[in-house]
Amino acid sequence: MFIIRIFTVLPFMGLLVVIYAGLSLGGTGWLDAPFAMGGDLNMNNGEAFSMAGLFFLALEVIKSTNTRGWSLANHGLSMLVFVGTLILFLIVDGYATVPFLMITTMALVDVLVGMMVTIVTARRDIGLGGFDAG
Repeated sequence: MFIIRIFTVLPFMGLLVVIYAGLSLGGTGWLDAPFAMGGDLNMNNGEAFSMAGLFFLALEVIKSTNTRGWSLANHGLSMLVFVGTLILFLIVDGYATVPFLMITTMALVDVLVGMMVTIVTARRDIGLGGFDAG
């Protein structure tokens, strides 16, 4: 039960950033290597990695529909992930790449959409309607 709770509180985008950091700091050049797929697809592993971030972003949006107390902790941690990715992108040379910019943008979208979805869901749960014209 505790393991499941950890996965509901911790932002998946943070996991993505940690994996990216491990691969980029390793200095293996793995993120720049061609994607191991046949045909004429011109994509490197870094771009494929950032595409995986879209999956994590979708999971984060789904998690934000919950209005329990731990969802606030998730939003706070998601904000820390975004601030961390932004700082890494702006300051550290190894992170000034297009795939990491895409991950940073996904972290921003996670924060914004997550909070908006939670607010709308909470308003509906407690019965606050919009502004009626009549």
